[in-house]
Amino acid sequence: MFRSVLKLARVASKSAPAAQQSFAKLAGVQTQSVALRNYSSEVEISEQDRVDQWVKYFEHPETDHYNIRAAYEDMMKEDCFLEPEVIRASLYAARRIHNLPLAMRILEIVKKKCRGSPDVYLWTMQELQPTMNDLGLKTVEEYGLHIVSLD
Repeated sequence: MFRSVLKLARVASKSAPAAQQSFAKLAGVQTQSVALRNYSSEVEISEQDRVDQWVKYFEHPETDHYNIRAAYEDMMKEDCFLEPEVIRASLYAARRIHNLPLAMRILEIVKKKCRGSPDVYLWTMQELQPTMNDLGLKTVEEYGLHIVSLD
């Protein structure tokens, strides 16, 4: 019965679009013109703000193994190289949770991200050398992780 009332109201109000919209609001029916909304454009942040947000994320005391892996998955989707400050913060986070394999995985991800630009990889590793010495870590090449095993 309610459907027939709605159909009758729509037919009667075709000549009056404003009446149709007000009836649709009262009946809980969304028409196409009512459903349109203005969405704001995406907020753009600067490169330094993005780096600061990632560093703050990794320095948070409750950051654990899962959070670090999820963050690197998100960073791999970005179309930019990883900043040494972000990598440094993530390596210290891995050390804080006592997870050497995660630190090695971070270094492997850095190498993979810089695959097309060996100069960027060398510069990044040069910037990270004091941190790696402080944490007692070696590079991917020193661990032999860049060699494919045939086992």
